[in-house]
Amino acid sequence: MMDIYTIIFLFIAGLAVGSSIGCIGVGGVVLVPILVQLLGIPIHQAISIAMASYILSGATGTWSFARSKAVDWSNAKWLWLGAIPAAIAGSLVINVLPDLILKLIISVLIISSGLHALRRHPTDDIRETSSLMPSTGLALGATTGFCSALTGTGGPVTLIPIMLWMHLPPALAIGLAQTIQLPIALVASTFYIARDGLVAPLPGLVVGIGLGLGTFPGSWIARQLDQLVLKRSVAVVLIGTGVFGIIGLIK
Repeated sequence: MMDIYTIIFLFIAGLAVGSSIGCIGVGGVVLVPILVQLLGIPIHQAISIAMASYILSGATGTWSFARSKAVDWSNAKWLWLGAIPAAIAGSLVINVLPDLILKLIISVLIISSGLHALRRHPTDDIRETSSLMPSTGLALGATTGFCSALTGTGGPVTLIPIMLWMHLPPALAIGLAQTIQLPIALVASTFYIARDGLVAPLPGLVVGIGLGLGTFPGSWIARQLDQLVLKRSVAVVLIGTGVFGIIGLIK
């Protein structure tokens, strides 16, 4: 049973990560390390908590983007079809991976997210297309679903960099990244709960509420500060966090 201090900390962690997401769209990748390093939660349980929290943030994000007609549902259906079975696979593979390997994968993913945030994305070679081939959508969904379920990171962390690397329109990438969170989180959380018992729902709900609320001050901060400076600052923090995590594994 969680005490009140743990609940408060989980909420603050969600609020901080949500603010980072609201600022520059990056942040979910550090949620698991925060739960592991600062609360001492075992990494497998931390991943299940993170994924449960994305149910709420994924639902609100999908609703918000769908309401503003920023989601291409013809593309989203292929991503979902690829993501759901892959999320199941990721939820099963996590059972056989030792803590050390999971922590290493997450640290590398954090560093990659930081490097991606530092990189300038040229606009002159962005493809005009707003639709994906079904096979491309399935592959992108499968990659995102597996990586997200395995590491407890939100779908955008994996999907957006890949889509931008493919020179697809950023608006398309962001809208699809919001919608893919929900099916991955629902499927992965179902398997985590079946494996571990009811350990994720309550802390996941607390973190999820923090994530949702945190996006509002994050968006306000983003409007007040220079976006490039803010993005680079967060990128440096991400890279430092990932490097620190790897150093901790070596010791």
